[in-house]
Amino acid sequence: MMANVTEVAAAAGLDYHLDLCMTGNTRDAHRLVLWAQEQDPATAQRLLEAMYAAYFEQGRGVFSVDDLVAFASEVGLDADAAREMLTGTAFLDQIVQDQVLARTFGANGVPFFVIDRAYGVSGAQPVEVFLDAIDQARAATA
Repeated sequence: MMANVTEVAAAAGLDYHLDLCMTGNTRDAHRLVLWAQEQDPATAQRLLEAMYAAYFEQGRGVFSVDDLVAFASEVGLDADAAREMLTGTAFLDQIVQDQVLARTFGANGVPFFVIDRAYGVSGAQPVEVFLDAIDQARAATA
């Protein structure tokens, strides 16, 4: 499975090294992205891209407060404010609500995509699967 994901990523121009990836709880990474979105959506997008590249391409951790503060600083967010947020409970309720919602769509792993808050697609699927889900969502709202 990892070889297939690496191959698909390479076809998209990504240099994944999944053999270097470690596992851990990404709850705080999600909280940091939500906080960054409140600061500036464009910066939040850069933060997300930096964390993805670090994790999938470089095998770096995205789990500890120190890891996450470094990413925040790297994209121009205030490191002290990021640390303060991460050591508190901000956005925990939203993360729990998102997890509950994801389970209602059948998510039990990542990646998992929700289209129009009605259709769930699990895993790295062919484009046709996503197009079918989009077509279903369009038909349901028409």
